[in-house]
Amino acid sequence: MVIPHHRPIIEGLDSYYLNVRKFFEHHQRELGTFGIHMKSPRVEGMVYFDSGQFLSAICLQSGETNFGEDAFARLMAATEKFNLSVSVYQLDPDMIFFWANAMQAQPLYRALTTDITELERLITKMINEQLTGFIEIFVADDSASGIMFFNNGKIIGASTNPSEDREPIDMVRSRLVEETNAKGGAFNVSMISAHKKTDNNSTKRVDSKTEHANPVSTPPQSDIAEIVDLLPMVEEILSLSESVCIESKRVKDFPTQFRKAAMELADKYSFLDPFLKEFEFSGGKVRLEGNVQPQALVTGVLECIQTMLGPLELTGRFKKKSAGWFRANAKNLKSLGVS
Repeated sequence: MVIPHHRPIIEGLDSYYLNVRKFFEHHQRELGTFGIHMKSPRVEGMVYFDSGQFLSAICLQSGETNFGEDAFARLMAATEKFNLSVSVYQLDPDMIFFWANAMQAQPLYRALTTDITELERLITKMINEQLTGFIEIFVADDSASGIMFFNNGKIIGASTNPSEDREPIDMVRSRLVEETNAKGGAFNVSMISAHKKTDNNSTKRVDSKTEHANPVSTPPQSDIAEIVDLLPMVEEILSLSESVCIESKRVKDFPTQFRKAAMELADKYSFLDPFLKEFEFSGGKVRLEGNVQPQALVTGVLECIQTMLGPLELTGRFKKKSAGWFRANAKNLKSLGVS
């Protein structure tokens, strides 16, 4: 259950002692824009109101998830059978649709690990991509977990679980970064396709990903044919670099090492971005999806190999092992403007 990250204005009331419907009506008049969280061992839910009007609800019960008016009816029925803990969150009118849609967020990335990217790098990437959504963080030894909320690329909240206190965002961020760097961890990223109000008070869906997306261009057929012809050449140079790493005994998992280097260059060569999974090398074979220019393909791969081998002090060995490859492909490299 994703609930607002800040402290509720009313917390931990027992529904057993409340006239729940009148309790709701009171806050519709007094607060207007708010959310009410209700929880017991058997059922949990959130109800959201905007300008005093019912906006949405979610109910989790017996392994089933319901939304909207059906969820609201189930929560009301639950108050007649169970004692639920009730908390009230006052919400900014500009954020009500964010929270109301949080439980229907779409997964962007699942089970990313620190083998591929560090948490701080992932946070920076989501800021640059103007994410509206959240990152769930899990430290490898289960010693801690947390969540960070983003709205149009701005971090609007962060908390750890379990946590009694609401800590400053920077403190939560630095602690989770430090722990995942030291112990390893995994991350899930979800995107909220939130509604936004228009001037006439109607609503519309805004997808934070597509709103800022560039138009997709289709490469000429000649480029597609050239990329297919280049794949064996790319596979060969990657296999050579893999053999250098294995022979040195400094790298146990070459594909993971390559993805780490690719992550560093993802802003420059988008097809290398491990999150997008457009380019993968495993078992001596390249899998390539999406649109990429031939020059960018070869240049990006060579630069990624250089980025990977440099810190391992294997550049000299690689140059010797790949000398024949560079001689055999000199004409292709020159035509692509690759030095």
